[in-house]
Amino acid sequence: MNWLLIFLFPVTISISGFAQDTINRKDASGRKQGYWTKVDSAGRKIYDGHFKDNIPSGTFTYYYPEGDIKAVSVFSEDGKSAKTTTYFRGGKKNAEGVFLNEKREGLWRFFSEFDEALVSEEFYIEGKKNGVAKTFFPGKGVLEVITWKNGIREGLWEQYFDDGTIKLRCSYKNDMKEGPITVYYPNGQKFNTGEYLNGYPDGTWLTYDLDGKLLGTDVYDHGVLVKTSVQPEAPKKAVIPEPEMY
Repeated sequence: MNWLLIFLFPVTISISGFAQDTINRKDASGRKQGYWTKVDSAGRKIYDGHFKDNIPSGTFTYYYPEGDIKAVSVFSEDGKSAKTTTYFRGGKKNAEGVFLNEKREGLWRFFSEFDEALVSEEFYIEGKKNGVAKTFFPGKGVLEVITWKNGIREGLWEQYFDDGTIKLRCSYKNDMKEGPITVYYPNGQKFNTGEYLNGYPDGTWLTYDLDGKLLGTDVYDHGVLVKTSVQPEAPKKAVIPEPEMY
């Protein structure tokens, strides 16, 4: 028995030393090298991947507390950018795009948790939305288009019915609705026209029926309804899906 213990002891030391040399290792200058894994206080893995001279290298995998994969990032050689795919719990794809200096950069695509259908596309510069962002009907065409500048809504805003016809057209200025707005029936007739000023309905707004006949008039003063009138013997207003009025 004593002979066996003497034999096993150096083997145990050798294995332990090997593990310490290959996992979570730092060099003489304190830089991370090789394979690293991080766990939380309960011992659950947070991420694993490789470092070279303290810089992330290659593929890193991040985990939810229960063990499902949360994200996979493939780093550039200098470690500054990472092509990343994120996942919902259960494994369905959530989003894909590039991080540059830990901020979203360029085109990002987002997906449905139910069937991974494309839900939206957004374009980023230094972590802020810029350019045209699109939201999609699952498995169909464009639902909405919003223009962004440095993280705020600025420019054209449109919504569409699921057959691709226009539902709403307006604009944003400094993150507030500004200027003329037109809302349409599915048949292409105007349902509502008016104007926004600093995010509030302002001036004269007109409402029409499905045949283009005037139903009524509302007058606003910076969001406050000051006058309303209905056309004599106006036909009954049709009910249509309301636009998403952000």
